[in-house]
Amino acid sequence: MTRTLHIVAAMTASLLIATVAQAQPGLAEVGPIDPVKGFPQWIQDWNGVALQIGLDGDGSTGLSLFDPVDPEFPFSAVVGFGAEAFYMSAESSITLPGNRDARLVLAVEAAYAADEPIDGDQTVFARVRIRIDTPVPGDYTVIHPYGVNFFPNRAAGDRGINYTSDIGGITPDFSRVLGGAIGPYLRAVNPPPPAGYIGNPQVDQTVTGSPFGTNFFRIEGPPGADLDGAGNNFVQTELFQLCGKHFDGQTPTPMRLDRATYSRNTLGKFIDVYATAVPTATLIVNAGPTIVDVPMITDGTGNYFARLPVGAETPLPATVAVTGTNPPSSLPTTLTTNLVDAVHVTRALYDATNHVLTIDATSSDTLPRPTLTVVGYGTMSPSWRLVVPDVAVPPGSVTVTSSAGGSGTRQMDATGASTLPPLPLSARATVGGAAVSPSSVYPVEPVSP
Repeated sequence: MTRTLHIVAAMTASLLIATVAQAQPGLAEVGPIDPVKGFPQWIQDWNGVALQIGLDGDGSTGLSLFDPVDPEFPFSAVVGFGAEAFYMSAESSITLPGNRDARLVLAVEAAYAADEPIDGDQTVFARVRIRIDTPVPGDYTVIHPYGVNFFPNRAAGDRGINYTSDIGGITPDFSRVLGGAIGPYLRAVNPPPPAGYIGNPQVDQTVTGSPFGTNFFRIEGPPGADLDGAGNNFVQTELFQLCGKHFDGQTPTPMRLDRATYSRNTLGKFIDVYATAVPTATLIVNAGPTIVDVPMITDGTGNYFARLPVGAETPLPATVAVTGTNPPSSLPTTLTTNLVDAVHVTRALYDATNHVLTIDATSSDTLPRPTLTVVGYGTMSPSWRLVVPDVAVPPGSVTVTSSAGGSGTRQMDATGASTLPPLPLSARATVGGAAVSPSSVYPVEPVSP
């Protein structure tokens, strides 16, 4: 089985176009830990939807899916389930020709590190699982609500594709689940979900909520795969069995304060604030008592921005606060960050011939000009340039920090001679079985046929 710690996803251009007007991908926040059960009380997405562990019914025939209480483990009765339960689970399956099976599982799961319900072993993770009986060898692509997975050079056979990606954390830090592929949560469309739930796992239903607009399970195979029984090398379904129970209390407005920077020059002073929140939230910037509070504008997908003018005689604040509200279901959230200058590294160039490193940068503050420093190499000149001689091997990137608090990073570019040693004129190389002479301009690396 292929089991990785990160999803292999490379969105095609057509799918990226579908992201327009979609919510932010991923999960936003993990709620407080239940003091008795040891699991987060809720996990919230960037739409503001907070789900709790569903424990209604018997775990298999109702609106919630979970393992029954295990009588061998007393803590199982405390939490109300056995080895696993779900904040969200979405499953989709396709029967392929020849009675072959293809199955997709997308879930945010509550479980235990050793699969036994023992207090202290609680874990929460985001899962993407793909299992396909491959009819012919070759390359396969799977497209689902949370991305695209490519499986090259797969053999034919039962579970020729057997992939699981689990991203999560173990008590008491469950925040790593936010780095998984799942989110925002899916929601049933037809038939609509029962009250208090996002879906019904006992029926097939179409869904919405994919951040990429790909609310389906699609398999694309190599020539001759005949995945649909009609000679086509692709097959697709829009049907899922979906479960998830809404949290029955209020949660903070999900929000992230991405950056607050200022600019100061002969044209004036401005504060720029960038944030991420649920698309329906209202965000207000507070930059201190001498600057008027300003509402942030949004593009409707969760990105927020505000640009505040600052009077010539008004001092810049040390910090900026943003308050987000999303009534009636959410409580206000206030986040604060330091106000810093914006640093841009405009050049990071290594001359391989002369072994010289040159870094240029700028700051958004020019009155007065702050001191810029290249991490690991030293202070830049007043013109914001640093030339470092005798550098045998350059770094892959450089970071410049400012005395005004900002920083910027840029990948290294290179110019000059090759690092391969020159070859004598008597040397010969073989390319495709033919002997060739070395170039008089570029050294040639000997190649064996």
